[in-house]
Amino acid sequence: MTLRGIRSYAKYDGTPAAETRMYICLCNALTDRDVRAQSADSGCSVAMVYRALGCEPQCGKCVPFVRQMLRQRGPNAEIEGGGDD
Repeated sequence: MTLRGIRSYAKYDGTPAAETRMYICLCNALTDRDVRAQSADSGCSVAMVYRALGCEPQCGKCVPFVRQMLRQRGPNAEIEGGGDD
């Protein structure tokens, strides 16, 4: 039996697909696009993002990723806040 590698079938030209999405929260099926769309306001917190999306964190593993996305996109990206969001 011969195993074939993925490279023989995958054709990647180096350009990202227009519909590429990354799941941030598997419990609530939230993607990075969902989070970015709801975090357009400056001064938005993690709790505000979840409320706007109509859900709440279940296991909590996604909260650091959402917090990081909020920090990266905001005008005060260098300011690190401590405490619960």
